[in-house]
Amino acid sequence: MILKALADGPLTRGQLSEHLGTRLGTKAEDWTDGGWGRKTVGTATTWQLVRPGVVRGLVCFGPSDGQEITFARTDQWLRDPPSRLSEVEAEEAFLRRYLRSFGPSDVHDMRAWSGIHVRRLRTILGRLGDELLEVERDGGAAFLLRKDLPDLEAATGDGGVVRLLPSFDAFLLGHRGRDHLVDRAHYKDVYKDQGWLAPVVLVDGRVEGTWSYQRKPRSLDVAVRMFTSFGRETRRRLEEEARDLTRFLEAGAAKTRFTK
Repeated sequence: MILKALADGPLTRGQLSEHLGTRLGTKAEDWTDGGWGRKTVGTATTWQLVRPGVVRGLVCFGPSDGQEITFARTDQWLRDPPSRLSEVEAEEAFLRRYLRSFGPSDVHDMRAWSGIHVRRLRTILGRLGDELLEVERDGGAAFLLRKDLPDLEAATGDGGVVRLLPSFDAFLLGHRGRDHLVDRAHYKDVYKDQGWLAPVVLVDGRVEGTWSYQRKPRSLDVAVRMFTSFGRETRRRLEEEARDLTRFLEAGAAKTRFTK
């Protein structure tokens, strides 16, 4: 039913909910009736119905429709729909991709990011064998892909890299411990209550501030709050990042201001 519903293109959760409701009849009443005569549109139940198709690689997220997500069929939306991997292949592909992005990491980092139990992770790591390199990190053992070592050794470390990362950027979510990313004194400025993650200023791989923006008719106002003092070169690079943000958002000229 899900695949037939998406045959003509992506649908929002509300549209998909309505489509399924016409076919399920009274069975759908419990997830469209929010009580007190209020009809809910695109409830969490809709996601649970779509989820098996997502897990099997048949359905994925499509283009956003305003503030709403959409679902699409992978055979229509993706240029090269993925073939379905075996369980073993999928586990190994997951760990390779994780370590490519976040290594060196230990099993507790992997557990926090993926939800896979530590015992299962150790089994998968054992299968990867010589593909892995064990290193010492903060007094404990961690892993990275052996093929990534030359790139790490070739890194110049010249410094001066400044980036404006958006809220919930994956770079900030890959490890259980985050002391290598942000000072404890500013932890709650970044990792907020109720799971909210602030947009951050990254300087040479560490969080040194937060930022926000506001669209105006002829400009994009970018507000930057740095945690500590910074030099003229960092300021220049932040303003350069703000200008690049206007390109990405197709907005007016950037106006950068620094707040306390």
